[in-house]
Amino acid sequence: MLRWKDKVLSGEMDRKKLLQNSGAYFLLTLAAFAMVFFGICTPQDGGGMMVSGSAAKVAGDKITATEFQRAYSQMRQRFQQQYQDGFDSISGEIPRYVMRQLVDERVLYQAALRAGVEAQEDDVVKMLKDAKAFQDENGKFSSQAFSNYLRSQRYTEASFSNEIRRSITVQNFRQFVNSIAYVSKKAAALDYQISETKFDVDYLKIEPSMVKIAVSSEDVTKFLDDAGKAKVKTYYDTHSSEFNTKERVKARHILVSFSGARNASGAGALRTKDDAKKRAEDALRQVKAPGADFAKLASSLTDEASGKSRGGDLGFFKREDMVPEFSEAAFNLPAGQISGVVESPFGFHVIKVEEKQADKTTTLEQATAEIAKKLLQQERAPALLQAKADAILADAKAGKSVDALLTELGAKWESSGSVAAGASSLPKVGGDALLVDAAMGLSKVGDLAGKVFDVSGSKVILKLKSRTEADPAKLDGKKQTELAQTAASNAGYALMTSYERALRKELEEKGKIWENPEYLALGRSTSDDSGG
Repeated sequence: MLRWKDKVLSGEMDRKKLLQNSGAYFLLTLAAFAMVFFGICTPQDGGGMMVSGSAAKVAGDKITATEFQRAYSQMRQRFQQQYQDGFDSISGEIPRYVMRQLVDERVLYQAALRAGVEAQEDDVVKMLKDAKAFQDENGKFSSQAFSNYLRSQRYTEASFSNEIRRSITVQNFRQFVNSIAYVSKKAAALDYQISETKFDVDYLKIEPSMVKIAVSSEDVTKFLDDAGKAKVKTYYDTHSSEFNTKERVKARHILVSFSGARNASGAGALRTKDDAKKRAEDALRQVKAPGADFAKLASSLTDEASGKSRGGDLGFFKREDMVPEFSEAAFNLPAGQISGVVESPFGFHVIKVEEKQADKTTTLEQATAEIAKKLLQQERAPALLQAKADAILADAKAGKSVDALLTELGAKWESSGSVAAGASSLPKVGGDALLVDAAMGLSKVGDLAGKVFDVSGSKVILKLKSRTEADPAKLDGKKQTELAQTAASNAGYALMTSYERALRKELEEKGKIWENPEYLALGRSTSDDSGG
């Protein structure tokens, strides 16, 4: 029997020391129990684990097979409860998650020891004394309950003590690093001002497709020197799908599902197969009636959720994109015709083919002129787009009407909606914080940003629509203190995360982290086979 266990039973502890640290112990107890006691009294489930030897080593510190299996079982049970029917799709990743968790804890544990942060014997005793899982009906520590737990989880008293001590040490270390972060009340007030200041900007987005770029046959001939031909050849080789297209069909359909059909849901999942067939036959009569609008009828009759909003439109598809029954019917129909009732694993379909495209192969020689034209347009587009945007901004700043230019391009002013000054990007526009900073710098309604911004190849112009300043009256001393504490907590978390990554990277670069590949491969064969 270990000495610390005797202390729990006898109650011989430094009560003054425990009282002084009661708040910290409470947090540590919650944190450590989340890691150590999740799934307590749950039968072990190794998930078919058949590997041996150490799971990993961190600077010489071994992670044993038993430790890995215990963590693996607990995470596996957690994920089964969380994902239920979707568990099979992620089960193969569990070993990797478990390995990361165990190795990261060892990395932090060693860093904690180097920093002089280590849980003491009394910390372990306190934790066990407060653990309700190990108490009898009188709230006293139960040796029997404790022994049962050790046996069920395959712990020795020594290994359990070490794991508890390591968990508390890591949690202490996290708190120590987090506590380094400090945010003053003045900084919190500034952060409040930024986060509570709101603005709305009108933006003009000029996209490459809006600019017409003329390319003459002389331009193409001049482009096709040796360097130009090489560019054309590269484009042709890397965009083969543009020049070698398979037979495709563009169609709409009405789906009537039934109980047992694939992906059946809602009312369709309650419908019998006979009722579904009768419903599909009735839909067929309606769409074949003189003057019938297939798209409109599909929106009201189909059981396919996305089809309701698109009038049953499936766009273009190849034979292999659909189940065989559906493809056979669609590809055998002439354009403009409607099928009979077609049965597939999804239910009954009524299909209307709108357009058909045959197999097509375009040779490099046939495509050369068109590719050259496209490449010239791509080369000229940025400069022309920038010139158009600069002209619009200049006229707008001069107070001139830009309506004619916008009509020519097909562009229009749109609103970003309310945006906080500290946002990382502009809603609907994208880009980065530079756009937010530019908008934040506008003070009067109607003010224009001083430059044209490039956002993923499009040109963006900003104009202030409205601005609401933060109300300093709402920031009292209590609120200021709360904001400072929250900001410090967030900064501490970010600091801890960054530090943890740096520690792991350092050990990896020195070759001091080894992970057993057999453990990482656990569950892969099962999950890989599940999709057929």
